Amino acid sequence: MNYNHFARWTYDWEHLYSALNVNGFASFTNYWTIGGGITYELKDISTKALFGGPKLRQTTGIAPSIFVQSDGRKSFTYGFSGFGFRASGKDRDAVKVSGINFFASFQPTDALNLSVRPRYFHQNRAIQNVSFDTFEGQDRYITGRVNQKTFSVSIRANYSLSSKMTLEYWGQPFVSKGNYSNFKYITDPLAHVYTDRFQLFDNEQVFANEENDYFNIDENRDGLVDYGFENPDFNFLQFRSNLVFRWEYRPNSEFFLVWTQGTTNTGDPDKGIFPSLTEDLFGDEANNIFLLKLTYRFY
Repeated sequence: MNYNHFARWTYDWEHLYSALNVNGFASFTNYWTIGGGITYELKDISTKALFGGPKLRQTTGIAPSIFVQSDGRKSFTYGFSGFGFRASGKDRDAVKVSGINFFASFQPTDALNLSVRPRYFHQNRAIQNVSFDTFEGQDRYITGRVNQKTFSVSIRANYSLSSKMTLEYWGQPFVSKGNYSNFKYITDPLAHVYTDRFQLFDNEQVFANEENDYFNIDENRDGLVDYGFENPDFNFLQFRSNLVFRWEYRPNSEFFLVWTQGTTNTGDPDKGIFPSLTEDLFGDEANNIFLLKLTYRFY
């Protein structure tokens, strides 16, 4: 790509009560495109973060993004996009988010198109809802720090057998795992500094019960269990696919044959995301569904 072949630059910005956004892109004479933006979140009050609890102030910060795309006229095109978020000021350790998406498309003939889109997402968030309980007449909205990683790949293949007959495939393996730590309960949900929004449990208040995958809380340190919650760690795996045969056997009248396959499984939250995807995804038997659809237009 020759950056001297600059075609145009556009941008837009808006100053809202909650965020300031600046975005732009550049197109080149070789038909490549590059762009990006940056968002500064000024204020974010969530009514859903505590799952029916009080409003919670979300951490503000800076969210940059970028995308690059090659010449879309060619038989092989590709590119990527990325984004992130980092809390600012005294809340720098409260939230870290990043994600990257790749895409590639190959069309060797007019009849065949192949594409793949892998995606990876990572977040480390200090205040993530875990459970709700009461203690000595007071509400306890339990949260924790979550370290979550998610990976998926979307695969598509479209083939035209004729002008009236097509075969289309889509499949997606998906895995998302999260590990929780630093359990705490909310004390001042609207505090400006995130460390003032909660009271952190110490090692003398939290006890892991490995037999039933449970955490017991002794909040007043009297040796008795005051309340508890299930281990929120997770490793969720899923595969979905569709194969569709379409035949327009007469004008505006079509026949469809659809094969849908899917499986859902859980893995060890302590296992790496990619070993879990390759070893545990198809641990359970897949569900197969076959559908027939016929349409006929009367003239």
